[in-house]
Amino acid sequence: MNNNPKTHDALFKWLITSFTEEFFAHYFPEIEIGQYRFIDKEFISKYEALKESLKGDLFLVMEIEIDGQLRETVIQIEHQSQKEDMSKRVFKYACYAWLLKEKPVWSIVIYTDETVWRKQMPDSFWFGFDRVHKKQHYYFDVIKVKAEKKC
Repeated sequence: MNNNPKTHDALFKWLITSFTEEFFAHYFPEIEIGQYRFIDKEFISKYEALKESLKGDLFLVMEIEIDGQLRETVIQIEHQSQKEDMSKRVFKYACYAWLLKEKPVWSIVIYTDETVWRKQMPDSFWFGFDRVHKKQHYYFDVIKVKAEKKC
C-alpha cells in the first residue's frame, strides 16, 4: 500500500487498511471480527479488464460472526465521494468477489460527499425474480460519513 496517498480514493483506502479493526469497531460494533487479509492484488489480477475501475475499491477476506460462529467472508468496501446510486456496481462487484472466493460477500458503501441528503441512497439492487418471493434483492450497508455527529 502506498504510504503517501495522493488521491481521495487512495487516502480512504489507506485509512481503512491502516485502521481496519478500528473501522469495524466504530461502524459495526455488534459484529465480532477475527483474522483478516486483503485480496486487492489477487482480485485485480483475476479480473484484469476491471483494473482501472477497481482502483479505489477495497476487498478483504475477514472472519466475522455469523449465526454465532466466526466464518470467512469477503468484505467489499466501495468509497464514493459524491452522491450517486452505487447499487448496480456494488452488485456487479459482489458477484465477482463471490466468483473469486466462493464465500459469502458483505458489501459496504461509504459516502464522503458534502451533500445534505433529503432522500437516502439505495441499499439494495433488484437482480432477480421468482414466483414465490417475486423480486430478489442484493442488500448492502450504506455509511454516510458526513451524517455522523461531531464529537
